[in-house]
Amino acid sequence: MRGECRESRMKIKHRARTEHTLNKASATLFCRYSKRRIKSHYVYHLNCKSF
Repeated sequence: MRGECRESRMKIKHRARTEHTLNKASATLFCRYSKRRIKSHYVYHLNCKSF
């Protein structure tokens, strides 16, 4: 009984760590993507002003 409990707890821990890693990766991707979008948006505005 105690062995099963420990195993399930380890599984939960592992799942939490995996989810955390995935969240971190997606957050990094989103940050990178939004930064690029802002940059292109800014360039677009500069082009508009130069015309």
